[in-house]
Amino acid sequence: MESVPVTQTADLIDGRLGRLFEMWQAASQGERIPAKNFADPIALHFLLGSLVLYEVERNPLRFRYRLFGSDLANQLGVERAGQYVDQRRDEEAGIANGGLLRNTAEEGRPYRAAAELKLLGGTWPSEALAVPLTNAKGEIGFILVAQVFSANAPNQRFLIPTRTKTYSTNS
Repeated sequence: MESVPVTQTADLIDGRLGRLFEMWQAASQGERIPAKNFADPIALHFLLGSLVLYEVERNPLRFRYRLFGSDLANQLGVERAGQYVDQRRDEEAGIANGGLLRNTAEEGRPYRAAAELKLLGGTWPSEALAVPLTNAKGEIGFILVAQVFSANAPNQRFLIPTRTKTYSTNS
């Protein structure tokens, strides 16, 4: 899955992701990246079940699931909190290591990615926004990802990625 930088709300298709991006920008106060406490469940209630919080480890760069949203766990039929992304050998691990998380961690700015997922004979768009968060040392130590699915996508376990595509809002 290709990831692209997000610089404005118009770069995002889903309004909930746009709202998260605006909140992150407001908390950033210019060049300062918000701390982990930005991921407040009360403030982010509109995305709560769709959030994943990753801890960033360096040397080598690795990502550990700290929080895995209940909606995602129900749709995928798994709970991943505490696991490392690189321990997984499926397409999801490739997506995470292949761009979205790595780019966000290394560049310290939001990224988005989109994929089409095949489910129950249909193809359902999925969009994700990743925003960096700092640890107590002021380094990028966490990445908050919100992943949302098409409003008419069935709430079904075992979503199967079939192909990836980046949607462009700059036509």
